Amino acid sequence: MPNSKVKEICKNMQPRKFTHEMAQMIRDLDETPEKRREAITAELQQAFAEASASQIEELCALEVEHLCGAPHSRKKDPHAPRRGGSDAVTIPVAGQRVAFKKARVKQANREVPLKTVELAKSTEIISNMIMKKMINGMSCRKYQKSLQDVAGSLGLSAATVSRRFQEGSTNAVAQMNERDLTEDDYIAVFLDTVYFAGHALVFALGVTVEGEKKWLGIVEGETENTEVVKTLLENLSQRGLDKEKHRLYIVDGAPALKKAIKEVFADKAHIQRCTLHKKRNVLKALEVDAKDPQYEDFLKKFSGMWYSVFRCESLQKAQEKMDKIEIWLSEQKSSGEQELSEEQKFSEEKIEKALSSLKEGRDEMFTLVELGIPPFCRKYFLTTNLLENGVSDMRDRSRRVKNWQGENQRVRWAACMGLEAEENFSPIKGGSMIPQAIREHLDARAKQHDRRACEAAA
Repeated sequence: MPNSKVKEICKNMQPRKFTHEMAQMIRDLDETPEKRREAITAELQQAFAEASASQIEELCALEVEHLCGAPHSRKKDPHAPRRGGSDAVTIPVAGQRVAFKKARVKQANREVPLKTVELAKSTEIISNMIMKKMINGMSCRKYQKSLQDVAGSLGLSAATVSRRFQEGSTNAVAQMNERDLTEDDYIAVFLDTVYFAGHALVFALGVTVEGEKKWLGIVEGETENTEVVKTLLENLSQRGLDKEKHRLYIVDGAPALKKAIKEVFADKAHIQRCTLHKKRNVLKALEVDAKDPQYEDFLKKFSGMWYSVFRCESLQKAQEKMDKIEIWLSEQKSSGEQELSEEQKFSEEKIEKALSSLKEGRDEMFTLVELGIPPFCRKYFLTTNLLENGVSDMRDRSRRVKNWQGENQRVRWAACMGLEAEENFSPIKGGSMIPQAIREHLDARAKQHDRRACEAAA
């Protein structure tokens, strides 16, 4: 049965006519291929979490009838499954525990597990429901008040809610750090440090050749620590990020990042420095606030010159325009010919710091230009904004947590919110056109690299 049909049946579980179809799906699970079985199981569990206890009871009755035949029917086979009374259990319904009378089936004096009950008792769905509510502002103590009235409900204590959230958030970390990367072709990986509740976390975000954005991993630490970044990158490689494919790595400029990337992916990695981080560093050296009205004209001209550099068609033109920025900055000294007033003059020390910052790692800012990637394809890959936008609301949501229990809690919260944000990620504008164009240029560079290697070997 196609997954679309499964979703339709689960979505429309309320009408009675779908109950028999769902019962058949449950019976056929063992004969379903593993990949499709996981998808169907997830859909069934979601349907059970949103269903009523009476609907699940009806499904159980259908499964028992399938195993044991109609009630009071004669059994020709003495070893056939038989009804064996019932047990009181609890199942998650509408985000809470509900008392449920489970029918028992026995065969050869052994209990026969009912697939319907096993699916309905799954705690993963209820953990995810709790997780979503908590990261959106719901506290453990207020969770009980948010639940709808359900007959036979036993509710959930604050301690249970906390345990379920911990279970769901631990699964979120595993989902992010254990995701299979063999199924997609990633043309770019963004790496940056995000300060979350006072602690630094390193995030990795990938962009596929179809233009989709996906979280690849998260680790506690900073990009200034080579071992932290190397551990994250090696984990990506072990999960299927092909070391032999040429790929872009967009980074914030930390030296440890470049070192770790080169150690793991060698010459197949093309490192693009974040041009926005570089611009901020230059302004920081000049001690100029980007929102300071006093320097409005200076900032306007500097920004215009800066962004024109990365719209150049050729590397030579881009380098020439960057040279002009250096000359223009050097003219802004207190003793030089400049456009600034006497009150706005920069000291020679500040200018030297700004020029030093501009020259540091300068070539890595032109990676996209050097690869020959057209200007209209560069927009999303010149900065780490794609990653930063994905975690923009994390700090706001985490402010309500006052008592952080160890470092692991921060990682769990960040993973939860990251995966929730991923559900709303939109593909890169233009669909797969831009990523495919970048892949073509990267493959062309790979062929050029292989040809040079063959010539050197000869």
